[in-house]
Amino acid sequence: MYLSLNSDSLIHDFYTHPTRQIPIKIRFEQIVRKGVLSTTIFQIAFGWTGAAILTRGMVLSLRNQDFTAASRALGMGGVIILESALSFLGFGIQPPIPTWGNMLNEYQQDMWTQPAKVFYPGLMIFVASLAFNYIGDGLRDSLDPRLKN
Repeated sequence: MYLSLNSDSLIHDFYTHPTRQIPIKIRFEQIVRKGVLSTTIFQIAFGWTGAAILTRGMVLSLRNQDFTAASRALGMGGVIILESALSFLGFGIQPPIPTWGNMLNEYQQDMWTQPAKVFYPGLMIFVASLAFNYIGDGLRDSLDPRLKN
């Protein structure tokens, strides 16, 4: 999340007013040899900030809208699958904490003799991710102003 800081307006003013960058450019050219390369490096360092400030302003205006909550809910299905996959491969949450991925990893050698041990955690991963995707789709359809006619 974004935190508003007192220095925010100072940083914004510095990057949006090129006249405030001139003393830094002069000092930069005193340190680095004057020429095309130093000017290019300086432009690369400060040239992107205008677009970043514009993008930041747009994000701040949209962050409290209802459809952003829907997009977060839409991503939960992918989070469940990612956590299960990482835990199954041994890179996620480690045992003894029970997760569906850990259950699948633990029971994979028994899957031919006792398939229910693997079926139920896999089914729950499927059902949970599908449910979160449907919830996210429904929230997005009802709350996103761009989809309303």
